[in-house]
Amino acid sequence: MDDRGFTLLELLVAGAIGVLVLLGIGGYYVSTLRFYDQSGSQSFLQRQASLAIEEMARQIRPATALTRGACNADPNALQVTNSLGVFCFYRNGSQLSEDRPGGTANLLSGSPVPLTVTSFTSLLTPASSGATRATISFQLSDNVQNSMTFQTDLSRRN
Repeated sequence: MDDRGFTLLELLVAGAIGVLVLLGIGGYYVSTLRFYDQSGSQSFLQRQASLAIEEMARQIRPATALTRGACNADPNALQVTNSLGVFCFYRNGSQLSEDRPGGTANLLSGSPVPLTVTSFTSLLTPASSGATRATISFQLSDNVQNSMTFQTDLSRRN
């Protein structure tokens, strides 16, 4: 047994191995954080889109009339007439707006991060049952450049 301790070469090799292990752990940690942020952002976009779609569905299902392009000088706007009044869904700059009796609301308000709508389209298709089906598509983006496109078909239920 040698009582001299470690040689310089042994210390350098051990230090290099330690640095490589720490770099690997650090890289794994950073990539895990990025993945977590990305999945959280996508979940948030999906939640906000679900809330907007639910509001549209709440007005479209009891509708007596659906008209495309009849409000806010927007050819993609969707006007909904039901027993509660006239509602209009459209893109207003970077907002998803709803004109309703009593004023205009941004369907994306209340979100903890700024959301923008980069596109909004509506399409009306007569269904075989005689009811008109509205196909709505919009794209949401957050402040970290994550974006998702959402599309839904909603029909009147009267």
